[in-house]
Amino acid sequence: MRTLLAALFFFAVGVPSACAHLSSDSYLRIDVGDRAITGQWDIALRDLDVAVGIDADGNGDITWGEVKAKRREIGAYALSHLTISGGGGDCVLNPTALLADQHADGGYAVLRFDVACPARPTALTLRYRLLFDLDPTHRGLVTVNDQGVAHTAILGPERPAYSIAFGGGATSGFFSFLRLGIEHIVSGRDHLLFLAVLLMPALGAVRRRGIWASLVEAGALLSLFTAAHAVTVTLAALSVIEVPARMSEAAIAFSIAVTAADNIRPFLGGRRGVIAFGFGLIHGLGFASALGPLALRGWALIAALAGFNLGIELVQLTLALIAFAVAFVIATLRAPVIASAAKQSRVPSTDTPGLLRRFAPRNDGWKVGILPLTSLVIFGFSAYWFVDRSFLLVTLP
Repeated sequence: MRTLLAALFFFAVGVPSACAHLSSDSYLRIDVGDRAITGQWDIALRDLDVAVGIDADGNGDITWGEVKAKRREIGAYALSHLTISGGGGDCVLNPTALLADQHADGGYAVLRFDVACPARPTALTLRYRLLFDLDPTHRGLVTVNDQGVAHTAILGPERPAYSIAFGGGATSGFFSFLRLGIEHIVSGRDHLLFLAVLLMPALGAVRRRGIWASLVEAGALLSLFTAAHAVTVTLAALSVIEVPARMSEAAIAFSIAVTAADNIRPFLGGRRGVIAFGFGLIHGLGFASALGPLALRGWALIAALAGFNLGIELVQLTLALIAFAVAFVIATLRAPVIASAAKQSRVPSTDTPGLLRRFAPRNDGWKVGILPLTSLVIFGFSAYWFVDRSFLLVTLP
C-alpha cells in the first residue's frame, strides 16, 4: 500500500500544475504557387521567450510591444534553424512580416517569409532544428501546400528532415500523427490519472468477474473516452470550437476530482460509461491544441485525426491490458492463501452469523481500503490542480 501511494505521489507531482498540455509545438506552412513560394511559421511566444528573451520586464506577461522590439532577433533565430533546399541548392528565406495570433494554448508569433530558390524547384527538402537544443520534446507540425495538394509531416530531433516532390499525390503523414497521439497521451499524465480513477473499480473486480469480462468493460469505457475526445479534437481542427487552455486544463482537473470522489462515495449511480464519454469531451479540449492550428482539410485532415486518435487509443488499451493482467495474476496468487486461511479458521457450529462474519477472512481490501484511499489522494491533487489552473497560482513544479 505504501509503495502504491508513493508511486502515485511522484506521478502526480510530476505533472506541471498549470501547463499540463502546453507542449512545445510550432506550425510551419509552406505554400507553393505558380510564381512564388511563401511560408508562415507560428511559434509559441513562451518558447521564443526561452530562446531570445522577449519578456523584457520579466513580469511573465509578453506584450505586443515586447514582441516588436525583438522582431529582428525572432526572425534571425527562427530562420537560422530552418533550411529549405530545392532547385539545385539551398533557398534564401526572406522575412516579410511578423504578426501575433492567439491559439488555444496561448500567444504565438506569426513569422511570414518568402522562399527564393536558385531555380524553380520540382521538390523541396526541409531541415528543421528549432528549439531542439533547448527542448528535445519540441515538434514542428509541417504542412506543404502544393497548389491545393497538402503534404503533412511532424518533425523532431529524431526526424529533422522532410522531402516532398511536387506534382504527386497528397501525403497524409498518418504515422507521424499516430506517433504524436502516442506522445500526447504519454505526456498527458492527468489524462492517464483520469483513466486510472475511471477503471479502478473494474480493476478491483477482476477476480470476481474474470479477466475477459473485466477487459471488455475496460475496453468499452476507453473506447467511449476516445470517441468523445475525438469529437472535440475534430471540432477544434475544423475551427468550430476554440477553448482557452486555462479553461480546458481546469475542467480536466475537475473531471478527475469528480471521478475520484465517486470512487470514494458513489453518487453517480455507477454510470461509468456516461462519465467516460462526458468527461472525454472535456479531455479532448486538452488534445485539441495539437491539431487545431494546422487548418487541414479533406483527406489530410481525416488521416491526421485517425492517426492521432488511434495513437491515443493504442496507449490506453495497452496500459489497461497490462494493469488488468497484473491484477488478475495477483488475485489468482492470493486465492489459495485466502482459501487456506478459511480452512484454518475453526468456528464452532453454534456460532451466530454475526460471529461468522467477524472471524471470516477479509478479502475486500481493495474495495474498503486501497480504492477509497488512493482515490482520496488523487482527489486532493486534482482539487488543488483545479484551483491552481483556474487562478494560475503555479506553485507546484
